[in-house]
Amino acid sequence: MRIVAVREWQGATQDRQQAMLPTSPGLYVWTLDLRRPLGGSRRENGELLDGINDALHPPVPRRFDGKVRPYTALSLHDDPPPLRKATVSHIEEMSSMDDEIAEWALLCPTILQRPLYVGKAKNLRNRLRDHLMGRTKLISHLDGVGLTLNDCAIMVAQVQPAPTVPTDDTVVPDESLDDFEEESLEGLDSNTRSLISAAESLTIRMSRPLLNERMD
Repeated sequence: MRIVAVREWQGATQDRQQAMLPTSPGLYVWTLDLRRPLGGSRRENGELLDGINDALHPPVPRRFDGKVRPYTALSLHDDPPPLRKATVSHIEEMSSMDDEIAEWALLCPTILQRPLYVGKAKNLRNRLRDHLMGRTKLISHLDGVGLTLNDCAIMVAQVQPAPTVPTDDTVVPDESLDDFEEESLEGLDSNTRSLISAAESLTIRMSRPLLNERMD
């Protein structure tokens, strides 16, 4: 298991980008990266606390409107409670710590949160690059909840030991990349296909990711 900050991938050289994403098959999970506010001038102007508050209170909260016929209308929306004073105090204290130390407290919720999206791939590097390069609808789905690629981190769980799969980095146009359609695992052996498909389905059902439109 590894975690990749999208903002770091975007700023890396091509060789470094390839090293950050494995070519083996496996599962990947998009999450909101709470480590974004680290660095810069956060010690002087409270960017760390502001950044965490922004992450907890998205600019475009999800909203569902409907009717309970015949007389009642129903509206549901996200309304997370504000941070308690004790938690605010702890975060303010973190602002004086070195980034390497403070990062741990923000890495935990980055990993252990409700995912944005869960997917599977027979070649993780190729599939994730499709998302990162805008060849799927992921960017528009993130935009719909007020997020960008750089707001995110990707957790990658590759199958071990990794079966032999094509590692060609050549981009092949594919109309199916224009949607969150199921990634084909064709070419992998039956056991590996079963492992990855079961892991995807169970992860989606247990974690209830925000952007997945189906469970299987």
